Amino acid sequence: MGFRDLERRIQATPDTVYQVASLTKTLTSTILMTCVEAGRLTPDDLMSKYTSSYAGTRITVRLLFTHTADSVPPGVDAGNNERQAGGAVRPGLVFPMGLW
Repeated sequence: MGFRDLERRIQATPDTVYQVASLTKTLTSTILMTCVEAGRLTPDDLMSKYTSSYAGTRITVRLLFTHTADSVPPGVDAGNNERQAGGAVRPGLVFPMGLW
């Protein structure tokens, strides 16, 4: 199965958690562009079309994909910028969209 710690020769298990960081971006972008090519979505679709978590926002697939939406994802503690609604963190703009 491999090692979870190669230097100390500690075996990996089915429960081993790996720090994959940005490696998932390649898979995510491939899936997204496959959906665009198949006509299932467009980069300019509003996220509210696919999830009610973004209802009332102008956040698009493109803004999330390019990391320029400047939003707080559902369930993320955004500190002083969190959007509260019934005690649950809600998505909302932290900075103006598309700054990057």
